[in-house]
Amino acid sequence: MNATYRILDEPSGGATNIAINPFWCLIAYMFGGAWLAALLFALNAWTLRGPTWRRETALAVAMLAGAPLLLLLLIYIQNASQLPTAALRYLALLIVAWKLALAYWIYFLQQPAYALHEYFEARRAEQQRRPLAIFVLAAGYIVRTAVSDAVDSPLWKVMVN
Repeated sequence: MNATYRILDEPSGGATNIAINPFWCLIAYMFGGAWLAALLFALNAWTLRGPTWRRETALAVAMLAGAPLLLLLLIYIQNASQLPTAALRYLALLIVAWKLALAYWIYFLQQPAYALHEYFEARRAEQQRRPLAIFVLAAGYIVRTAVSDAVDSPLWKVMVN
């Protein structure tokens, strides 16, 4: 019988050859939109398989699903209380704050798992994946308007931007 020793924080390993630095996922939010960041964060969580990978995936889904729900809540508040338009514009910033806060939360959750991955795996692999990450960012920036205009609904636009 073989006894194995496992450090709880050590990544359990998924497809670690495609894991990228979570910094690139955060930059993807800024260049490509929430749809690209959520996709990359969820993919990175699955590939790193850190101790919080399920939470990271759930937060990536919540980043997308929460934005239209906040918009519906703001519409309800406006209809119920007759808020001025200026107040509604400021309240709409809550949607951006929601997505950005969750993106940073996922980033900080993934950072320790990526640091362990970088320690146990070759640091050279990050340098090889950096051009791929830059290509994904550029492609996400180019198709951002196509994804945003794919569905003619304000809920869709709020969710993916």
